[in-house]
Amino acid sequence: MLTPEQSKEVKKQLLNQIESTFPEDKKAEARKQVEAMSNEELENVVKRSQGADSGCIFCSIAKGESKSYKIAETESAVAVLEINPISKGHTLIIPKEHALLEKSGEIMDFAKNIATILKAKLSPKDVEFASLDFQGHGVVNLIPVYTNESIKSERHHASKEELEETFASLGKTKSPEKPRIKQKIIKKPRAKKVDSKKTWLPKRIP
Repeated sequence: MLTPEQSKEVKKQLLNQIESTFPEDKKAEARKQVEAMSNEELENVVKRSQGADSGCIFCSIAKGESKSYKIAETESAVAVLEINPISKGHTLIIPKEHALLEKSGEIMDFAKNIATILKAKLSPKDVEFASLDFQGHGVVNLIPVYTNESIKSERHHASKEELEETFASLGKTKSPEKPRIKQKIIKKPRAKKVDSKKTWLPKRIP
């Protein structure tokens, strides 16, 4: 049985998924259904989703089936911007495997690398790490801290322009171009034309 706190978190995650994936004309009705769900219904949702990637938005993002602002990728995870961020640059580290999050060295090393990029590009005071599980799929939230933001802070729906601006500032740096090798062309000196009228020649000796 889910605790009241767990039920609250599941509802919150379901509402976030609605905001991220549902068409505008269906969001209001979907929100009402989630808000009306009992503790038992929420527990059934969790049980059905555990161990299966059917309908999982994170699996869809990791597979490239859903549009996202992907910052970086490894063989085991992707880093994408959260579309309902707590702060500018809020990033999700999504393992490609649908499973509860295990703080493996590989995933956490990837998260630390992305946090370093966030600090370098956006200049927050710090970056908070927060692990969450949604329908059996664990993710790591990287939350840039500018004032006192945390995983419990209020989220907002980022506009397309806001996301694109943040994505551009975090864009991959271009690899330096190979220097072009200039071929040094050695020019042959031009033969000077001889003006017979001005050139003095000795008289012919008979």
